[in-house]
This record gives sequence, C-alpha cells and structure tokens, in this order.
Amino acid sequence: MSFSGDVKRELSTISTADMISDGTARAELAGMLTASAVIRMKSDDKPVFLFRTETAVVAGRLYRFCRDLYGIKLRVHIDGHKQFGQRHAYCLHCDDPEKASVILKDTRILRMITAQREFDIPVVFLSKQRFLKSYLRGVFLACGSISDPNKTYRLEMAGRHRAFLFRVAERLKAYGIKSSVYDKKQLSILNIKESESIVTFLGLVGAPKALLKIENVRVIKSMRNGVNRRTNCDVANVEKLTAAAQRQIEDIQKLQKADALKDMPESVQALAKLRVLQPELSIKELGEMMEPKLGKSAVYYRLNQIKKRAQTL
Repeated sequence: MSFSGDVKRELSTISTADMISDGTARAELAGMLTASAVIRMKSDDKPVFLFRTETAVVAGRLYRFCRDLYGIKLRVHIDGHKQFGQRHAYCLHCDDPEKASVILKDTRILRMITAQREFDIPVVFLSKQRFLKSYLRGVFLACGSISDPNKTYRLEMAGRHRAFLFRVAERLKAYGIKSSVYDKKQLSILNIKESESIVTFLGLVGAPKALLKIENVRVIKSMRNGVNRRTNCDVANVEKLTAAAQRQIEDIQKLQKADALKDMPESVQALAKLRVLQPELSIKELGEMMEPKLGKSAVYYRLNQIKKRAQTL
C-alpha cells in the first residue's frame, strides 16, 4: 500500500465508538461529505447523495458513521471499471431522500444547499477544537493524498468546491500550517508542501505513526545533507590546496631552471625544497616541518617571495 493509503488506514483505526459518544463522529462525517459527496436534488427538492472513494477503509468508516449515528445503511457497490490505475472505486449511495435529508441536515450541509450558499465549515464544528480536528480529518480522508516522504514532501486535498478549500486553508493557517489553493483542470487543489506544515497537520488530525515516519525521514535527510555539505567542502578545500601547491611548485621550478633560487635566503630555499618534496601538505603542515618551525604567516611570506622573484624572470 502507498504511504497515502497507510496514513488513511491509521486515521481509520481511531475508534468510531468513542467518537459517537463525544460528538466528533458527526464532525468527521460532515467533513467527508462536504469535501467529496455528490449531492443531487430530486424533483421534489429532496436530496440523494453518492460518496465515492478508492480507499476501502474510508468507505467502511463512512458506512459505520451513517449506521451508528442515524441507523441508516447506505447502499454499497464496487465499481468494476478499474479506474484510478488498478484500484476499484467504492461507491456508497443514499438513494432514499428522507434518509439523505436526515444525514445532510444533521451535518449542516442541507441548509447550505437549500440557501444556495458556497460550502463552508459550519459554526457548530468550529465551536470546539476536537470538532474542528475531526472535521479536518474527514476532509483529508475523503479527498486527501500524501506523497512518500522519501521522495518528496506534498500533501494535497482535491475537490470541486474551490471556496470551501480556501476556508479549510484559513483554518489550517491558524495552526501554523502553510498551504495554497490552485486550480487544475476541473478541480481545485489545496497543497501543503513544507515538511513542518505536513507534520503539524498529521498531528492535528491524529496520525502519530505517519508523523514519526516523516520526522525520521527528515532527520536522515538532514544528516545526509550535512555529510554531503562537509564532503563537498572537503573536496573543494583539497582542490584549492592542490591548485595552490601546483602554482608554488611551478614558481620554484622556474627559479631552479634559471639558477636563481640559490640567491634567496636559506630559509626560503629550505621551504622551496620541502614544498617540491611534499606537494600535498597544507601551509600549516609545511610550517610545522620546518626547522625551526614557522607559523602560517611566515610560510606565506616566504612563498610570496618565491612568487615575486619568479614573476621577474
């Protein structure tokens, strides 16, 4: 299963029985239906709806919510046309207008439809933190996806209601979660691409295992990047040292060829001989091998004397 599927499976293990008793089941159901249900008004202005998902555990969770909250059993069928790659689509129908009205009225969706208002997060689900968190979990379960953190950091929620996704983005911002909304073909996409914001979101909706996995990946990537930076820095330093030593040796050989090195101070001649014999040594190491020892500034001074004398030839 994909990482996205693993996250939804983890979220779906949250006990629905406990949620029924504390009122959060209705909030999560409302988020699921608002985000993804296809609602149609019949000729008598009574609604029916269809909820479609490619994730079996999500389909089962929505079915249990409707059954346990309202005693309503949705009609379920599996789409035999293997859309969405090689996955089946699980379709849950509420074909009875009276039953659909009960569900949609209690989740505060029907009033938005009858008033012809753009979908929003109902005030009742903003009244308590646990309601809003459950509502957001429902939205993600219905229309969300998340990439494998080993490949990239991206969490998306896609839907047909652009204004609704903007409302969700506003609520996420209050938790420090950075997101953006853009259009793609006939859908609008709420996109979260910063790893810290994704981690915060997963903690918010109740996916600690997925959160820890992303944190582990972040630590490993950070360590690997640190090693790479140090390695690149070491390589650059070695290349710089090698190039400098090569130039110094070329200057020394130029003086030797012109028989001009013997006219320079003995300490300069000794340093020149050591540099030719030990081209891999750093300036500090060259100084430590001299007798008496020289500091870096003294070594630089003598090498600069060699360079200036070579430039006159």
